[in-house]
Amino acid sequence: MTARSSRSFPPPPGSAWQLSQRDVPLEPIPDDVHGAVPLLPLQARLLERQGAAPCSQYLLFELAEDLEPILLEQALRALVAHHDALRLRFAEEDGAWRQACAEAGERHELLWLCEASGEAEVATLCTELQRSLDPRSGPLLRALCLSQAGRADRLLLAIHQLVADGISWRVLLEDLLCAYGQLVAGRRVALPTGTSSFKAWAERLEAWAAAPALQAQRDFWLAQERACTQLPLLAREPAREEQRQRLELCLCAEFSRELLQAARQAYRLRADELLLAALSRVLCAWSEQDSIGLHLENHGRAPLFDGLDLGRTVGCFTSRYPLRLQPAADLPGNLRAIRAQLHSVVDGGLAYGLLRRCGELAGAAPQVLFRYLEPVGEVRDGPLRLVDAGRWREADALLEAPLCIEVEQRGGALRLRLDFSPSQWQRSTLEGLLQRLQDELRGIRAHCLHASRSRLAGAAPPAMPAHACSLPEPVRRHPEPIALARGDTRLAQVVLETRSNRLARHLIECGVGPGMRVGLCLAHGMAMIEGLLAILKAGGAFVPLDPDCPREQLACMAEDSGLQWLLTSTALCGRVPLGEEVEAICLDLLDASGYSSEPPSLALRPRDPACLLYAAGPPGRPRAVTIGHADLSRHMQGLGRNYGMRSAEAELPCASTGGDGALEHWAAELSAQMLRGLCRRRVDFFAAFLNFFRPHPSLPA
Repeated sequence: MTARSSRSFPPPPGSAWQLSQRDVPLEPIPDDVHGAVPLLPLQARLLERQGAAPCSQYLLFELAEDLEPILLEQALRALVAHHDALRLRFAEEDGAWRQACAEAGERHELLWLCEASGEAEVATLCTELQRSLDPRSGPLLRALCLSQAGRADRLLLAIHQLVADGISWRVLLEDLLCAYGQLVAGRRVALPTGTSSFKAWAERLEAWAAAPALQAQRDFWLAQERACTQLPLLAREPAREEQRQRLELCLCAEFSRELLQAARQAYRLRADELLLAALSRVLCAWSEQDSIGLHLENHGRAPLFDGLDLGRTVGCFTSRYPLRLQPAADLPGNLRAIRAQLHSVVDGGLAYGLLRRCGELAGAAPQVLFRYLEPVGEVRDGPLRLVDAGRWREADALLEAPLCIEVEQRGGALRLRLDFSPSQWQRSTLEGLLQRLQDELRGIRAHCLHASRSRLAGAAPPAMPAHACSLPEPVRRHPEPIALARGDTRLAQVVLETRSNRLARHLIECGVGPGMRVGLCLAHGMAMIEGLLAILKAGGAFVPLDPDCPREQLACMAEDSGLQWLLTSTALCGRVPLGEEVEAICLDLLDASGYSSEPPSLALRPRDPACLLYAAGPPGRPRAVTIGHADLSRHMQGLGRNYGMRSAEAELPCASTGGDGALEHWAAELSAQMLRGLCRRRVDFFAAFLNFFRPHPSLPA
């Protein structure tokens, strides 16, 4: 049940306040989604530019163990049946492109098994596979299992660009491994459900195109289009893929980590904001302009509509839009200015694509396209090891822009790629720009390190172990017991401890410390539990913000609590209205594997706040109840003693975000039970939940 359907379980009179009287449940997902689907803006733009030509994204893996081909193809078929976007078909009628979702059950050969004698033959086979993806009749997903003497087998996964984005890859990899594992175990494939269909999102977005809120953004986007100045290219004729050349800049993992951490601590900059601040200064200085117009990409999954959840939905949601960046003369001022300009874009830039498709905007051709590639994520302890990722196009395909800049973080190292045509750019010019960019990043790193050290100098009290941060002795002796379970996924106590310790260290480097408020806006699941534990381990006070609450009430709680950080996901980022001073951290994009797994040491006092929970207050203004670390710990330990939970027993959480977090803290202390993260019932009145247990004699008055 969702938070908004909790009216079936009313709280004790006067004990708490109900956040919303509106009942807005998630829309049900039909078993078989099919039929006409409106085109999303980027889909329409790609079809307008290249038609139904082959154009794919791919991941190349080395196999750590042999895979059973028959079961692997069955797992691929399960993915196509489960995700409606993989069954899309495209057709051109009277000069206009349309898409429709085919019914589940179409039969295509989804797995090729090939042997190669050398790398040249490998390249040919990979090209043939990607060329075989057909937007008109399918399939749009295909895999190639390669055997080659003298090296490990490889698996190439390719998906047509019209039906997937970076977040989709993470979902598909998780589902592929899940389905394959279930088949190997002889079980029926049962993939995670609960997110909305691609078709449902496209239909709601199509209706939103006529909304007044969209028209209100027209003047802003018109100004951004006009700001897209022309760069001094050698030629204006469009270049093609066969002419493409590439320059790369790889920043070592240590430099990248110091740069990103220092920028987060000093200015709360995300990686893309930091890189755009440096890039805008370099391009403006080179072109002798006071501003530069770039085209940027966003994940496009802004939480615009109640009842839709895109957390595990596959599709081409990416939004692309122009933005004028005007750097400041001084380095600190530039970092603040570029961050503010990037934050001026609302709704992830979706309005631009819709207005352009409706003819309200001309649609400026990009001169420079900047794309920050979100990490696909590592498959830990699995059969796949990622060795390459990229995009493939036919040789005669037009380049997306005269200069395409892609940035990704792999293995902790930032990698920048500049794709260009020598007919439009001199190679030496771009080599000089890359050198300037590297120098600018060095300057930013030095400045941010100095700024963050100055801010923290003399502020750290003597360190002492925090009682909430230590791995309990029973878990150290027996790390195998399961801490969390959701569906077929299990998480051992020691793994939960390791992940939460690493995330806690990341939060500490971001500036989180004793008493600082950190919001938590995540769907029920393992990430929520890890995030809540990490906040407590960092010494902060968590503020649970239920994503099902109305935005105005979430905004009220965020402002009242004095949030400085928000732990969330890409699907929910933007659900809580935040001021510029609040940093949103998307856990599904964060790679914390480089941090120590040891528990941090903190100078915590028993009365330092551990959480802020909201109870009844004046109309429209909830009242915060602050609970200290010691009070929360004693309370949950008392519950454990009262229930007498043992290591072989399991607990099904039945509370809202705050309730689940408290139960998890209790579980970490006792190391004795398994929490099941998929809740059957959620209670939104945590203040009443606390009051119910307070009279127990095992707890202090």
